[in-house]
Parts: sequence; structure tokens; C-alpha cells
Amino acid sequence: MYNVNDPAYLQARAIKKGTHKLHPVHQQLVNAIAVRFGVRALDFTCSTKKTGTGIRQQMVMIIVETLADLENLKTENSVLIALLIPYLLSTDETVKRSDPLKRAVFPAKELPFPEIVPGCLALETIETIAVKKKALDAILALKEKFPAEIHSVVQYNDAQNIILFYHTDKQRAEFETNGFTAMLRKTILQEMKKHDEFGYIGEHSLTVFTDSEEAFQRDFQGNWHYYFQ
Repeated sequence: MYNVNDPAYLQARAIKKGTHKLHPVHQQLVNAIAVRFGVRALDFTCSTKKTGTGIRQQMVMIIVETLADLENLKTENSVLIALLIPYLLSTDETVKRSDPLKRAVFPAKELPFPEIVPGCLALETIETIAVKKKALDAILALKEKFPAEIHSVVQYNDAQNIILFYHTDKQRAEFETNGFTAMLRKTILQEMKKHDEFGYIGEHSLTVFTDSEEAFQRDFQGNWHYYFQ
């Protein structure tokens, strides 16, 4: 999985912003995938792999824009592979070397060509993590804004999930029903949208869990290792 520092993410983001353009041959493949599957395709990466049983695999990761595009690209691999084969079997090494993300391709002359394994990632996935990181200070500041209600705010799993720790179990139950938790969730979402350059952030982008410091001490002895096991 690529992350906020991965060259594949940075390049896909630059393509989306219009500050980077692919080589025409690479763009031709991206366009073909976009048209065939009705998705907003941005880029692709190539890598090689050898399995434990000695099978050689040509990995091709397609990068689309959104989670909806990701869903639309789900298909029989044979359809996607048919689009990839002409590019992978091209003998124009100059084109392949023009982009570091696409250099790891087995030589076309090595027949039979290794097994082709396509995959797919969405720019939205990593962009959402980046947005949450940018909004982190404002999210953590909720503790200072509501000290009587919030004991702590915790982000985990590379900032993908947020836990609001109230002081007691009683508070947690009360806030879940009286709208206080919903209000905090809305506030966090608003802070995220301030950093949403591409308009990806919506209700589906945010997972907020609630717990209490009382339960954390009682059930996990205040130990984060036990808590996240």
C-alpha cells in the first residue's frame, strides 16, 4: 500500500493537479483503462516479483481517483490484462525508462511472459489520510475546548481512525444519544474539509469511535498494547 511519502502517491497527486504529465505511451494506456471501465484513471506502476514457489509475476498497479472508481474497476482480471499486454510486451525501453514508476518490467523477449497480476489503488485513500494529518491539531484541540467531556483524542492506524475518549462510561452513553458525539464528528469533518483540495472528503471519509478513560483503566489496565491487540 502506498502512503503519503510514496512516489506513486506524489506523482498521482501531481497528475491530478495538472503539474505532471505522463509520457504519451503511458497516457494512452491510462486513457484506455479509463474508457473501458468508466473510471477516472490517473497513473500506473510496474513491479516484478518472484513467489516462494518460483513463479515470476509482473505486477501492475492502476491508480484511479476515488473509491467509487476503485469499485468500478473490479472486474475479471482477463479484461484488464488484455489492455496491459501490448504495453508490457513493448520493446521500446526508452519509453519504459522515462518514468521510474514503470521501469520494473520483465523483458518482452522472455517468453512465455511472466504471470501478469493487476491491482488497483485510489488517490482518495491516501489523500484522506493526508487530510486527517493536516487537521490533526484542530482535532486534538477538541480536548481543550471540551475538557469536562473529553479526556483525550487518539488517532491510530496511520490516522485513518479517531477515538474520542470521554471520562466515564456514563458520559459515553449519554453523549451517544444526546447528539454531542454527532456534533463532534461534524466538527472534525468540517476541519478535514478545510484541507480537502480535491473535494474527496465526505461522510464516508471519517470513522469515529468512542470509549471512556474509565473503561480503558478498568478493562485494559491503562495499557495501549492490550487495548489495540
